[in-house]
Amino acid sequence: MAELLIDGPDLVLSMGLGERLCSFRVRDLRVPLSSVRRVRVPLSPWIVLRGWRSAGIAVPGWVALGTRRHGSGWDFSLVHGSGPAVVIELNGQRFGEIVVSVPDAEAAGALVATAAGIAFDPTPDRGPLGPPG
Repeated sequence: MAELLIDGPDLVLSMGLGERLCSFRVRDLRVPLSSVRRVRVPLSPWIVLRGWRSAGIAVPGWVALGTRRHGSGWDFSLVHGSGPAVVIELNGQRFGEIVVSVPDAEAAGALVATAAGIAFDPTPDRGPLGPPG
């Protein structure tokens, strides 16, 4: 399973060999922490995925690995099943959002937000629909 790591001024999405092959990525995904705009934990990773698969594999409800294309640009996803996930919103990067399945979404979200110097609210949201309510 993928890991979110902090490497100096960068956020690194470290992927296993299978994830790299299925998502058509040769290297781990690396973005500057200064481009992280928001970190959130969705109720379900499937309700926050935008657009359609562009490169990679996708079987709705089971797996979405790779680049996704939508009206506003590109996103990157590494989603497995219906477990917890983190959504990292970016400014000025190729991908507008990175959606990643992780074992402990709150801890991963807090790590990224702290390293990026932004606030983190661990309350799950409904993605584009806003907070639960």
